Amino acid sequence: MWDPSKVPDKSEGQPDRITFYLERDRDKNPRWAIAQFQKEKKYWEVRKEKDQTLYVDDRGKYFVKARDGVFVPQKIERNINAKDLKRGPEPKGPGLKPKKEKGAVPDLRMHVGGAESPFISTTKMKASEITNSDRTQKLGGQYGRVTIDLLKISPKNIFDMSDKKTQDNYRLSNPRGEKMEQALQDAVRTQEVLVWGDIPGNAIVKFVSADGRRVVELTEDGKLVVTTS
Repeated sequence: MWDPSKVPDKSEGQPDRITFYLERDRDKNPRWAIAQFQKEKKYWEVRKEKDQTLYVDDRGKYFVKARDGVFVPQKIERNINAKDLKRGPEPKGPGLKPKKEKGAVPDLRMHVGGAESPFISTTKMKASEITNSDRTQKLGGQYGRVTIDLLKISPKNIFDMSDKKTQDNYRLSNPRGEKMEQALQDAVRTQEVLVWGDIPGNAIVKFVSADGRRVVELTEDGKLVVTTS
């Protein structure tokens, strides 16, 4: 179990991951990662909630586990769409639903292929910072964004698409065709995390309107705080 006295102070300026890139101007996608070195992190168990577990790392950041045992941040974000907004994406609301009901077995290739899928796309990044592939235009946000607490989601329903282990386990590492290849590159670039099935209202802990003037946030003690400007 987690012992706060054993967690060291945050080490500012020391990256967890160093990536080496090969750049070729003549290519359509000139920047390719050719090697990656990652510092091994330590995690301590904090508490359990149903079948999910909360962990803290050696920098004091909180994580949960995805289906493949991959650690993902406890809180992630989503740029919501028109359907989400109509349904009611605020904390303690009806939650979010994917375009298609989930079946017995998750097929990540369905989502990567661009078809309607039983997955909801989220990101480990700040949703407001997502851009297109050449970083010249921001994507999403015209309907607002939400913050999701993955502690409320079963690990069997969480898939980190940016992680190599997940890509290998679902045969996505070597995509066939330009469309699938671009989709996988986009998943890595946007740090995509997929949630299989519904996201319940109690997992949504913050809503920010498209213009940023309305914020609805769920506090740690379960109270709703609404801010308008």
